Amino acid sequence: KTIHKTFSVVSVSVATALVLSATGAFAAKPGSAPLPVCAVFYTDYAADSCNDKLQDLCNALEDAQSLKDRDEATMKSKDYGAVIKINEEKYEDAASKLMDIEYKLDQLVNAAKPKISEDDADAISGFLIGAQLCVDAL
Repeated sequence: KTIHKTFSVVSVSVATALVLSATGAFAAKPGSAPLPVCAVFYTDYAADSCNDKLQDLCNALEDAQSLKDRDEATMKSKDYGAVIKINEEKYEDAASKLMDIEYKLDQLVNAAKPKISEDDADAISGFLIGAQLCVDAL
């Protein structure tokens, strides 16, 4: 089947530098390392794409205030990787990327001193489950 992609970029403030890399779009928060930006939507016209669920997960990661930049970037890269794998019709690989996010989230929650708030973890987990159910149905 043919998959059509369109890219639309939501306007980003002047203070935020937008840098495109070979793996996607990244924006740097002032004074921090570049992070994947959820403001770049990868719209796939295939009916089974799950892109809306993966976008929701990305937004939840971006909204998690207690999440460190490094951990946010790691999980966003896995989310973005799942989008790529779905577009390549490699659904088991996409599911594996989401399992990587689940594993990382579990590590952060179950650390001796939790590295993410319970509220942020619950929000991410809810969107992660939605994305996993969608990908598992492909």
